[in-house]
Amino acid sequence: MKSYHELLSPKEINIDGIVFYISKFDCIEGREIIFNYTSSNIPKIGNYRLSEEMMLKLMTFIAVSDDSGNKTILLSKKILGAHLNNSEFPWQTLCKLEAAMMEYNVSFFQNGGASTFFGDFAQKVPAWISSTLTDSLGQLLQTEQPPSKN
Repeated sequence: MKSYHELLSPKEINIDGIVFYISKFDCIEGREIIFNYTSSNIPKIGNYRLSEEMMLKLMTFIAVSDDSGNKTILLSKKILGAHLNNSEFPWQTLCKLEAAMMEYNVSFFQNGGASTFFGDFAQKVPAWISSTLTDSLGQLLQTEQPPSKN
């Protein structure tokens, strides 16, 4: 089980009155999170189950303090809910926490770049899909090729 002492470069932040200790991803899990998190959250294309799985994995790089100062890693839905469900809008707190983690861990998401990245990505994906489907449909509808002269 992961402990606070295993977190890489922990940083204290406050979101909606809750103090969190966010950290850097390790190289292997970080790669998995970044690749799957971004693709699973594309509107109308994403995979919610994978998105939730990556969010939960992302949470294992975050700790919270209890009343006695012990730091607990957000290792499960139960622990996560126990700390976030007391906020006014728990799901929004969770989204802010996810955004803070992405900003802390991914250089091109820093300084608000996440919203620009996903905004640009969301605008380009439908055009790419449409082009790909149109090309594929055109290939399927081509008339039969004349027999080979060989």
